[in-house]
Amino acid sequence: MIAKEALQATRVLGQINSHHETPAQVLGMTGEITREKNSALRSIEKQHIAELSDGSELFLLDQAVHAMIREGLPPGSLIETGVMRSTPNTPEQIQGFLNFDAVAIVLRHEQDKTVLLGFVRSPRPEEQEKGMRQGMWGEYVIDGTSYQEKNDARMALSRLFSTTQGIEGSQMLSMIFQSNMISGNGTDKKISEAGCFSHEKPMQAIPINLLHGTAMPIPIELRPSDTTRIIRVRTSPQTDSFSPLYGKGDVDEEHILSMGLISRAHHIAKENPTGMGAGTQPGKVLTAMLETTTMLPELVGNGGKMVDARTILKHNLGIR
Repeated sequence: MIAKEALQATRVLGQINSHHETPAQVLGMTGEITREKNSALRSIEKQHIAELSDGSELFLLDQAVHAMIREGLPPGSLIETGVMRSTPNTPEQIQGFLNFDAVAIVLRHEQDKTVLLGFVRSPRPEEQEKGMRQGMWGEYVIDGTSYQEKNDARMALSRLFSTTQGIEGSQMLSMIFQSNMISGNGTDKKISEAGCFSHEKPMQAIPINLLHGTAMPIPIELRPSDTTRIIRVRTSPQTDSFSPLYGKGDVDEEHILSMGLISRAHHIAKENPTGMGAGTQPGKVLTAMLETTTMLPELVGNGGKMVDARTILKHNLGIR
């Protein structure tokens, strides 16, 4: 129940620290691409690699495929993409591509390229030891429920494009739940003045506030001249065009919030700020964070400062 209470608290914080523009509007992701009939757009069979079990398909990028992307995928569309030295032509190679591809959202179409923001999995410690700069998408279990990391990235990107939801509430929590805020003295800055990070650096804001420690953002440019770029999309037989890989659907706000808080709790416990003790457990840190979150709206509404938030969090952590 406290997770839902924390979610509601962040929504209240977002209202207190409201803005007229969402990150999507700041990025200019509001345009639509007008479809134009062109027989050349249907000549993409030679670039088709495979059809997957969910009905999506893999294509190798070229002029015709890029034209289909521009025609069928307006800003806000979600696809998956990656680069391979050789075209995957076996089930094992295709699965390897899907394990490491990027979940991406279309930001804009330019004259000679399509610009995306993609998420890739941050390498785990064992992957870092092997010199890997990108990790493999995986899954995890919370309270008996299994979650896919790739879906987390998809939901975070969907929230980025939302025309009604900003992420300022999560931004304020991100500012408060920092180890230096816990071990330091805090600041006299009002909590309601925190945030706005998405408007200053919108592309960097999502992983910091929602998927910290799980995924990292990468800018991606789709250019027809990139002969090693593979995209995963859906085709629409009715319009002879591409359609987004995922529908808009509902974004699981509670799950996104939980992931952000859980990953931050592990980070705080690992850094072990002064006074927490060597035996600090991430679960205990998470509980303190959730309790703090539910107390913040009243504090912010009364003009509370970051130093006040630090005091509440330290109290909930048992730090003197």
